[in-house]
Amino acid sequence: IEVVDAIVKEDGADRVGIKLSPWATVPGNGKCCCCCFLDNAYPFHRVIDGGVEQEDPRPVFSYVVRTLRERFPDLAFMEVQEPRIAGGFSREAKEGESNEFIRELWKGKPYVTGGGYDRDSAIKQAEDSGELVSFGRLYISNVSE
Repeated sequence: IEVVDAIVKEDGADRVGIKLSPWATVPGNGKCCCCCFLDNAYPFHRVIDGGVEQEDPRPVFSYVVRTLRERFPDLAFMEVQEPRIAGGFSREAKEGESNEFIRELWKGKPYVTGGGYDRDSAIKQAEDSGELVSFGRLYISNVSE
């Protein structure tokens, strides 16, 4: 929130968007970010199958989305990664994994969804919801993998 505040002060809320990945599972050594190296300083992550995911991201991300909406009502957009993605790979969303709670909190504001769409499913999503659909994973090269 502090970072968004600083950027908004510099550039204006209408020129700032944010991307969230509430269901992110990071495969690998179980270390997804600096907080995971801090000896359980942030216990809302858990290591599963050699990767990291949050126990239940809804409380944290609900707070973030509510706070962003309240403090930055003119934010340009919010992009939210669908739960069908694990790092650079597709996966099956688990039962109960859904971004509907964010859609409801952000209702009426510019919303971009991304992750696991193909042409047909993206067109359907856009037509049914009025949301924008982003693509990127298949278009961005990552030679380190």
